Amino acid sequence: MGKSLSVHRGSFGAGGWLWYVSSVCLLAAASGFAGVGTAAKQALAERAPASIGALVMGVAFLVVPLLRWRQTVEVFEHGFVWSRLHRVVRVPATEVRDVSWLKHQTKRSAQDEVKIELVSGQRHSIVGVNDPEKLVNFLRSWARLGDDRASRR
Repeated sequence: MGKSLSVHRGSFGAGGWLWYVSSVCLLAAASGFAGVGTAAKQALAERAPASIGALVMGVAFLVVPLLRWRQTVEVFEHGFVWSRLHRVVRVPATEVRDVSWLKHQTKRSAQDEVKIELVSGQRHSIVGVNDPEKLVNFLRSWARLGDDRASRR
C-alpha cells in the first residue's frame, strides 16, 4: 500500500460513560462476591446470582469502550488499514467512494464519527479516533480521485 502517511489511534474518551457504567457493575460484582456491606449477612449462595449478573453486565458494557480505545487506522499512500480487537480491514484507495464526518454532540461529551462508503457498497463507521479531520481529508481526496476517473470514462 505504499509509505505510511499517518496513524490515528482510538482515544480513551471515546468509550464515554460506558467506562463508568462498566466499572460500577464490576465493583458491585466484586463487593457482592466479597460480602461487603449489607450482603455480608447473606451466604455466598444467596448473593452469587446478583454478583454474577453484575459481572456479566460489567463485561458486556466494557466491550464497546475497549473496541473504540484499541482501534488504529493507518493511512498509506494507496489505502488504509483499520485494525480493531477482533479484525483488520484493508481498503485500497481506489475502493473509497464517499466519506462523511459527523460530530455527535451531547451536553456532556462530543464524539467524531467517520463514515466511509466503498465502491462495492460496503460501509464502515470509525468512531473515536484522534485527529479525525486529517483522516477525513486523506479519504476524501481518494474519493475525489475516483470521481475524476469515473467522469473521464
